[in-house]
Amino acid sequence: MAAAPSKRTKLFVNRGIQGAMSLRFGMYWVAYHVCLWHGAFMYFFLRARLTQLTGNEGPMLPLNELYGKFMVEYLPITLTATLLLPIVIYELVRQTHRVAGPLVRFSSAMRDMMNGKTIQPVKLREGDMLTDFEKIFNEFIAFHQSKVQAAAGATTPATEVGDEPQLVASNAD
Repeated sequence: MAAAPSKRTKLFVNRGIQGAMSLRFGMYWVAYHVCLWHGAFMYFFLRARLTQLTGNEGPMLPLNELYGKFMVEYLPITLTATLLLPIVIYELVRQTHRVAGPLVRFSSAMRDMMNGKTIQPVKLREGDMLTDFEKIFNEFIAFHQSKVQAAAGATTPATEVGDEPQLVASNAD
């Protein structure tokens, strides 16, 4: 087996996987917070209306004033969530690298095999995913290389001109 690869130097190795997952997660994050924000406002609205109907608070506020009051009270939650988003996206990209990194390594090894190069078994980094595939892939590399070597070793002796098989025409039609 080859020596363990060095520490990662690139965080973003596969735009197709990591970019798509980051974008999708970002959209989920936005949808989640929009729903959370409006759910919290509905609770705030109902609580304010019930309090106002029971006479425990002053006159009923119009909806826009009530929403403004809600925004002022719940703004720290929104700011915190917004400030945490880059950290969460960064960690998501790091975690997707545990899948995308091995896929890049496997793709590179397959490309080298197609170009006729002899390759060493792929060794994934500690913490990478797809370790089950790594084992099967390395078994395939050994199998493929043994077949290539066997095919290269099976040279046929040169035949003389008279030893070539003759084609025979048939009139069986």
